[in-house]
Amino acid sequence: MHLQSVTAPTGELISLAEAKASSRVDHETDNALITRLIAAAIAHLDGKNGTLNRALLTQQWALSLDGFPGQSGYHDACRITLPLPPLQSIQSIGYVDSDGANQTIAAEDYQLVTSAEPGYVVPAYGKSWPLARSQPEAVTISFTAGYGDAAANVPEPIRHAILLMVGAWYEHREEMVIGQTPNLIPLGARALLDPFKIWSL
Repeated sequence: MHLQSVTAPTGELISLAEAKASSRVDHETDNALITRLIAAAIAHLDGKNGTLNRALLTQQWALSLDGFPGQSGYHDACRITLPLPPLQSIQSIGYVDSDGANQTIAAEDYQLVTSAEPGYVVPAYGKSWPLARSQPEAVTISFTAGYGDAAANVPEPIRHAILLMVGAWYEHREEMVIGQTPNLIPLGARALLDPFKIWSL
């Protein structure tokens, strides 16, 4: 399985003004630093390398597989789970057929389930996955994930946890602070984030 970013999020999840207000910073001197801390906190949680195993703001991804699962047509065996919930939509499912030609499966031939977490796709009723050529990355699924385009679409506990992370990192600039136990994510932020973490696919 190979996961590749196609389109990164374009919205602003946490603004500089929000982070400064949360950290009680009322000067401009550290604006650049705080902006970098916001980006680092979001990157620590979001996307392919994020610890939440989620997509936060809307983003596009391509999932490549070496073949389709369960050619029998039994839905549980044929299920393809899409990473980085919440899943919004699928743009296309393409594959390389036995002759080496690129093909695209018609949208009516598969069913997308977004109510589950993570979301998944199965063949439509009475359908089965086609036979893909035996080669690496023979199947590619292009999909959209994330809570939405705007910061308000992302659950408030996640946004508040990011603010707590930024505040803690701003206060403690060094990795090690004498007399304190080093902790990348403050305990309050961890408590807010744990219910949203996808532990396995």
